[in-house]
Amino acid sequence: MALSDVIREARIRRNLKQDDTALLLDVTVQTYSKWENGITEPKASQVAQLSEVLNVPMQLICSGQQAEKLAILDFVRAVSKHTKALSEFEMIEAIWQNIDDDARFIDTLKSLNHKDEYEAVISMKKITP
Repeated sequence: MALSDVIREARIRRNLKQDDTALLLDVTVQTYSKWENGITEPKASQVAQLSEVLNVPMQLICSGQQAEKLAILDFVRAVSKHTKALSEFEMIEAIWQNIDDDARFIDTLKSLNHKDEYEAVISMKKITP
């Protein structure tokens, strides 16, 4: 999907007029109209703001492709099915190639580890008289 189509559809879904959207983005109506008509494209520095205002992922704006997000159980089943023959390294490499924010992913893993430690301490306190 072309950038012009992505932003036009997102704007319409948000029930915004071009002039309202331009105002929110701090650009002229003419500039925004040129983006929607495929005459020009926003600067790289404007993509994050466009994403926020139109409530669409930056990946969709930049590539025209919507990332598919499965329900957690469907995701677990699919991963389980396709990773049986993979080594740990291959699995981690596949994750690394497909996540956008490495630091956030690692922070999530850290927080999950701390959650397990916290639950273990609580369990130990319940067992110990």
